[in-house]
Amino acid sequence: MGTHCSEQASGAAGWAASTNRGAGPKAWQQVVLGGEPGPGARPLHPAWVTQVRDQCQRQRVPFFFKQWGGVRKKQNGRLLAGRTWDEMPAPALTA
Repeated sequence: MGTHCSEQASGAAGWAASTNRGAGPKAWQQVVLGGEPGPGARPLHPAWVTQVRDQCQRQRVPFFFKQWGGVRKKQNGRLLAGRTWDEMPAPALTA
């Protein structure tokens, strides 16, 4: 199960994902983050991306950075702190 989170026009600080499947704590398996592509794309602030990446590292959650976004997303690239971030969760073991 996954969810898509966007910046809220209300200016509320932060974002969250919600699930109604069962009780108990949920463990993030991976965070995938990227800027909006195309005309009218809102800027993605580097400090925010770095903050999310740092939180993932502290919690040992794989972080995947897709793109900076914008009209020329390929030109803008996907480097963060001089490297690409392609971390993936470990494969689930099945019996």
